[in-house]
Amino acid sequence: NTFAVAFDTRLSGVPLFTGRASRGISRLLAGHDCRMFAAPESFLVSKKDTLRDGEAARARAWGAMIGAAASDLYAPVS
Repeated sequence: NTFAVAFDTRLSGVPLFTGRASRGISRLLAGHDCRMFAAPESFLVSKKDTLRDGEAARARAWGAMIGAAASDLYAPVS
């Protein structure tokens, strides 16, 4: 199996209006037989394309969770 995750950056607001590419990316990856490691995630940016307050920390925590899950999955069996 190939494992994958999907994320995007978007403006805050209703996803219907701001978009949420991570869900479409997730569906495309699943359609290519990828097993999704986590639910799709969005990180919010300002109109200046910088992460909003708290989003960098949230992204780091999400990445750490993905890394820990991958480490557990691929840990050698003794």
